[in-house]
Amino acid sequence: MVDLEDITKVAKLAKIRLTQEEIKKFSKDLAQVFEWAEQLDQVCLQNHSQLPTRFCPMVADVPSASVDVQIVLSNAPERHQDYFVVPSVLGDF
Repeated sequence: MVDLEDITKVAKLAKIRLTQEEIKKFSKDLAQVFEWAEQLDQVCLQNHSQLPTRFCPMVADVPSASVDVQIVLSNAPERHQDYFVVPSVLGDF
């Protein structure tokens, strides 16, 4: 099972408030997700060929014209020089 403290930390990073009941529920839900992921690790894919490239075509990385920075930043609620200012999610370092 996932530690309740881990759920609290993730909620804080996501800036959401959870009740103790919600924390317990999400702990169980997240534990279930981890169990499913462990099951996927057990799937043997060695005898399967890769999907044809037509399902995931490679596209050439070609430089193209960019949008004007000042136009983009004109809609920003807060900016510093040529950058968006956003709230910190990871806390102070």
